[in-house]
Amino acid sequence: MVSPRRFLALPLATRLNVVVSTVGLLLTLALLGFLPGVWGGRSAVAGLVLTGLGLAAASFYSQKRYHDALMRVVEEVVRGGKGAAEFIVSPGAEQDNFTCTRLRRWMQSDLYVWKVGGRYPFAVGQIGGFAFSLRAPYAVQFERWLKDTTRIALYYDSSLRGFTIYRQDMVPAKATRLVSLDDPGFDEAFAVVSRSPDEVYGVMDEAARGAVIRLGDTGVSGIEVTRWGVFYHIDGKISRPGQALEALPHLQVLARSVETVLEGRHILQ
Repeated sequence: MVSPRRFLALPLATRLNVVVSTVGLLLTLALLGFLPGVWGGRSAVAGLVLTGLGLAAASFYSQKRYHDALMRVVEEVVRGGKGAAEFIVSPGAEQDNFTCTRLRRWMQSDLYVWKVGGRYPFAVGQIGGFAFSLRAPYAVQFERWLKDTTRIALYYDSSLRGFTIYRQDMVPAKATRLVSLDDPGFDEAFAVVSRSPDEVYGVMDEAARGAVIRLGDTGVSGIEVTRWGVFYHIDGKISRPGQALEALPHLQVLARSVETVLEGRHILQ
């Protein structure tokens, strides 16, 4: 049994699908049970058709909420003087965008597809000196059957080998090479998986640890701190701009720590 709190934490599209499917199933069963003979069957078919239409409407509504949330993020970044951002709706607009062009030149085509590419629409621009994107990628973790996520990415160029930060209850069962940071407040809530402990000790200073603690979550696949940037995946397509706007400042702290310690450079430089 899923608690109300956990249910409300699910992505909007998932919640709508559960509600519409449940109501449709109960309606169909009621029609079959209370209407006699052929009328019950016909009414049940009508109930199934209505359920299908309801699921389509729910999908349209959740996509509109995602669309509106992205536009609000772009507006807040620009209006708040935090940086520059653009709302991209087509491959042509992506080809013409300055930030996407710079990222494409820097990355190989396959790398661009997986680190920047994804579905439309999306938001891209610069914030705090870093290139950033906010997008639903093509796929994340096939084995977990994650249909949709929203990837928040801040890009830089570094020699980092990379590590991943997980909430303690989300550490993969097969994970090895866990790195302790000797910070009880951090280590009790989070775990870092890395083949290069010295990198972790250098990047995860007090400011970086505090940023993760304040963020309070590591997304559906951990916060990935890589040589190309910091990547954070929110479960499902966002439905509120705050889901991205609240995470971006904390992810910037991590990106800035990598840049400072390992002398990474901004892609836009």
